[in-house]
Amino acid sequence: MEQDPLKRSDARVLRGLVRYPLLSDKDLASKLDMKSPTVTAIRRKLVENRVLRSVEVPDFAALGCEVMVISLGSLVSYPALEERLASVSDLFQKEEIVYAFMEPGQDFMIQISPSLTCAMRNIHSIEERYQSQGFIEEPMQVLAFPLGTSEVYRYFDFTPLLDVLFEGKEREEVRKTHFRTRSVKLGRKESIVLSSLVERPEANDTEHSKRLDISRMTVGRARRRFREERIVERILIPDFSRTGIRLLVVTSARFHPRSSATLKYNLPRIMKLLGPAFFCVHDPRKIVAVSAFRDFGDYKRRFHELSEAYKEHEYFWDAPKRLLFSLDQSIVGKDHDYGPLVGKLLALGTEKG
Repeated sequence: MEQDPLKRSDARVLRGLVRYPLLSDKDLASKLDMKSPTVTAIRRKLVENRVLRSVEVPDFAALGCEVMVISLGSLVSYPALEERLASVSDLFQKEEIVYAFMEPGQDFMIQISPSLTCAMRNIHSIEERYQSQGFIEEPMQVLAFPLGTSEVYRYFDFTPLLDVLFEGKEREEVRKTHFRTRSVKLGRKESIVLSSLVERPEANDTEHSKRLDISRMTVGRARRRFREERIVERILIPDFSRTGIRLLVVTSARFHPRSSATLKYNLPRIMKLLGPAFFCVHDPRKIVAVSAFRDFGDYKRRFHELSEAYKEHEYFWDAPKRLLFSLDQSIVGKDHDYGPLVGKLLALGTEKG
C-alpha cells in the first residue's frame, strides 16, 4: 500500500541528511536555516518510521577487491517472485553479492569481488539453478568494471534524485565516491571495529565498545581514522515509496570511441540524460546507471530527451539498453549486506562477539 507523501519540512530535512550524512543536527539546522530541535525531531521520526536508514560502505578497493560486476537477468515471469527467490536464496548469500533487485521477469545484481573469477563463479551457480528450475530465458548479461580502471561516479547517492523530486532540478556535479584503488593496513582491533561499524551502522561508539569488549576510546579512534582516510563512508537510503518513486530503470550503454577522450567533460550531461541516477559506474568503454522516476510518464519524457541527444551527439556506440522495474511488483533480494564480505576480506571468521 502506498504511503502518505512527506511533509515539506520532512522532505527538506531528508534531503539535507542525505547530502550531509555526517553533520550533527546543530550544523545541519544551520545549513537548512531551521531550528536544531526541529531537525532532531524530524530525523528521529524519519528513522523510526523507516523512511531513512544508514549504511556504512567500506572502500572495498582498499580492502583488496579488484572488480565490481553488474549482472542483468531476463527471466520467465513465473512462478511467483517469492517462490523463485526462495529457490536461490542460499546462492544469494554469497559474500560478494551485496545488492540484488528482482521482479517477475528480470533481475539486477551487484557484486564487489576480489577477482572476476570469483564473481563469475557466483553468476554461473545462479544461472545453473535458474536453468534447472526453468526460470531463465537466456544467459545473464554480465558487465565487469575493474576498480583500478573504472569510476564509481555515484554509489547509491540519492542527493541528485531528491533534488529533482523536491526542487524540480538536478545539480550538475561530479562527486568522487567509493572504491579508490589503494591499499590500507589495519590493526586487528581496527579490523574488528570496521566490521562492527558495517554490521551495525546505527550503533554509537559505546554500543560497539560493549559488543566488542574494546575500549570506547579505541572504537572512537578507529572510527576517526576511517572517516579521515575515507576507508568507510556513510550513505543514507530513503524509502522509495515515501518519496513518490514507483519506477527504477537500469541503463547500460557502450561509449562511442570518439567520446572516450572527452568523457569526463561529457559525463554530467550524460548523467542528466540517464538520470536522475543514484547509482553509476563506468569505464572508458561502458556505463551502467540506475535511475528512479515517479511513474512511467515521467520516464517517457526523459527517454525522449535521451533519444534526441543520441541522435545529436556521439556519446554512445549504439542505443542504450534499459530494464524497467516497477516497485509495485519488485522485491529486494539482497539489501546492502556488506558485513559478510568485510569479514571475509579481513579474515575475521567468527571471532567477533
